[in-house]
Amino acid sequence: TFKRAIKLINSRISILGKGVRFDSEDKIPPPAEVTFHEKIGAHDISVVHLLATQNFVDWVRDYLKSLGFDREIISDAQKELVESYIGEGFSYFVFDVVTLNKEVKTLEPIQYRFKTERLFYPLKITSLSSGNTTIELLILTPKMLSKFSGISIKRINLTHEPITITSDDLREINEDMYELLKENTEMKLRIWKIEGGLSSFEQDLIAK
Repeated sequence: TFKRAIKLINSRISILGKGVRFDSEDKIPPPAEVTFHEKIGAHDISVVHLLATQNFVDWVRDYLKSLGFDREIISDAQKELVESYIGEGFSYFVFDVVTLNKEVKTLEPIQYRFKTERLFYPLKITSLSSGNTTIELLILTPKMLSKFSGISIKRINLTHEPITITSDDLREINEDMYELLKENTEMKLRIWKIEGGLSSFEQDLIAK
């Protein structure tokens, strides 16, 4: 999908420079439920729905151990971050445990879908790591975005002029995306690049 979209952009632009509950043994109602769990290549993915804030992270730790992960998956710093998201009103969390070995390989891209009134891309989780990164995002919206309540718009580099595509163009790029957005006769497609030190991402990308 990304490569097909890039090909379309390059042809037109001018460059600008199942719900399973995990119950505790004491039968106390759990603070969360697992709504999805699947292994995809090296990824072991669980989507967890928050039901109560108390002991949520401890419950998740026990749940991940039940999957066979012996080491401490969630650090204290990650726990604080999860709790901050809970304070902001988030009620669904994805825990993606990746198994690594000495073999060099490309990890499978994972697509997440969720209903939202805003463009959202998580960045704060990267602040717990060290080093630098370059993130390239393919942005497709019915209209241009102007309100950025997360990271500053100044940190986003527009690598080319936005192009206008039709629903037929979108169908050529990705059938699933077409089914999602086919009611829009025209849409805006562009690539955003975000660079910097991982520890500098203290806010997520949020725009509308």
